[in-house]
Amino acid sequence: MIIKEIILKNFRCFGPDEETIQFDALTTIIGANSGGKTAILGALLKLFGRNGNERNLKRSDFHVPMGKKPEEIDENILCIEAIISFPELVTDKTAADKTVPSLFQRVVVDYVDGDPYIKIRLNACWKKNNTPDGDIDWNLSFITASREDDDGTSEENKSPAKVSDIRSNIQMIYVPAIREPSHQLKNASGTIL
Repeated sequence: MIIKEIILKNFRCFGPDEETIQFDALTTIIGANSGGKTAILGALLKLFGRNGNERNLKRSDFHVPMGKKPEEIDENILCIEAIISFPELVTDKTAADKTVPSLFQRVVVDYVDGDPYIKIRLNACWKKNNTPDGDIDWNLSFITASREDDDGTSEENKSPAKVSDIRSNIQMIYVPAIREPSHQLKNASGTIL
């Protein structure tokens, strides 16, 4: 199982146009300061973080267009989508027993001999209200349509996802630049720190 790509829209420094970041088996994110490296990792944490603090959305997660002040915005919508591929299911017939069976009912295959994959989408809407932070409504879905058939709006291609469905199968541990991996990994299962 590998994360094949992540699609970001209106998340932190990523604006209203969808931005697709593709991953290989080993991916390095290199760029200038304020180039979006931490935002990419932050988006993955919103989907696969181990605790609520990592997954919770804040007003600052929503993109603010250049030339606008946050208080001038009444509503803002963001989308984070991850495509997770299962290439081992094509090459190893016994892999189905070892790979995450609870996700199989949400697997999509675009073409014969194509890698099976799942799409997980987080949609969120921030609305201004009487409090400084406003209200954030969000939903997490598995998208069960192929890439060609998914227009992003059809409700029939969405299957509600619970955080526990994802967290029990896929978790991300982010060790930030503070260089204290023992602090980040101390509660991770199976670590010897």
